[in-house]
Amino acid sequence: MRLPNCHLSAETLLDVHSTYHLARLKGDPDCEELESLFAPAHDSLQTTICEYRAARLAAMTATAFRDGQEAALDDAVRDFSLLVLGKVHNVRTSPVFVGYFPGGTTEITRASREAKLTLVGSILVKLAAETDPGIQAFEGTLRAAHEGMRAAVQAHHEALDTKAHRRSVARAEVVRWRGAYRRSHKDLDRKFYQHPPRVESYFQKPRNGKREDGSGEDALAAEQPAAGAVRGTYPQSIVPAGTALPQQGPA
Repeated sequence: MRLPNCHLSAETLLDVHSTYHLARLKGDPDCEELESLFAPAHDSLQTTICEYRAARLAAMTATAFRDGQEAALDDAVRDFSLLVLGKVHNVRTSPVFVGYFPGGTTEITRASREAKLTLVGSILVKLAAETDPGIQAFEGTLRAAHEGMRAAVQAHHEALDTKAHRRSVARAEVVRWRGAYRRSHKDLDRKFYQHPPRVESYFQKPRNGKREDGSGEDALAAEQPAAGAVRGTYPQSIVPAGTALPQQGPA
């Protein structure tokens, strides 16, 4: 038996090799028992791939929401700085302005997310003790933007954790699927031992060095893709093919 290349994506293994093999077993009345043995591995791989895809999309959505909340907080900080400047006649050295923005507005808007939350938190503490009602009135707007970004950052971290977990589950499931695929070949070999060509006909033929599904980049990216086809054995660990997911996000 010529097995699929070890660098193939989980999606290719499912869409090309697993789907073809299961359909061939289903189409042969003599293989009803073998179909029931292989089907759970196919279904489990399909489920884990769907769960990983959902986690990736959720992480990307969380990234977009986090970035939007950060932009909203930056806007709130700029609006507040203009409000304070208006109170002090645009004198940036005024004690009032320096008290809220000792490093200027850009110190906050260009800071890292963690530092930005800390700096705006400091402004909110000062606003709580502000005696000027015109300045103090902005506290609610700034606090809402601050809390919105904090929640979005937390949700983003959680989405990345879920994505990493689903990815590891999918990689492990590929290893289990490979074992089931190989066992199915052995079962067919025993059943049709007098007809080796018939046994091989139940399996989609791998192609050396070519992407087999034309699907583009693989979601489960390989760090070290293997070359050529693997004959007769499966690798100890799955290293799927493709390029790493963009990190802007989600990261």
